[in-house]
Amino acid sequence: MALADDAYRVRRAAAEDQRAMHMLLRRTWTDTYASFLGRSLVIGVLEGAVSLAGDWQEELGPCVGEWIAERGSRLIGLAALCARADGDGELVQLYVLPSHQRLGVGTALWDECIAESRRQGWSGTRLWVFERGPAVRFYRRRGAVFVRRTTLRLGSHEEAILGMRFAL
Repeated sequence: MALADDAYRVRRAAAEDQRAMHMLLRRTWTDTYASFLGRSLVIGVLEGAVSLAGDWQEELGPCVGEWIAERGSRLIGLAALCARADGDGELVQLYVLPSHQRLGVGTALWDECIAESRRQGWSGTRLWVFERGPAVRFYRRRGAVFVRRTTLRLGSHEEAILGMRFAL
């Protein structure tokens, strides 16, 4: 069945999706974060020339799934979910192309991750978001609450990030 012009579908990512996922990640990071991190820093992170470090990283366990949103054959969003040492899950990625934001794509990806968190039997799903980034409002509207504030080091640059949690 053909999709309507504005329709999209969400499905589990497959190995053959990885290249397109990487390209989407590059585009969304550049479009979203360059305004407050600077384009050269974002490109440095994406190319591996600038390291990322934060004090929460030791809490992550194995990833349990990746999902993509696509419109026709075009990838328009992605999400990834990992286990944590404390028994919660962690949403480690949720990115949607700017041209497809505010159309329900991010919410659909979020819903898939929350459903998987429930299947895993976790009591909550955590995430980290740039304090100055636009996604804080998105997660608050979905019921995620502030847990703690810390710093992400991007090379020599430090940026405030917020830890949030959605109770299941």
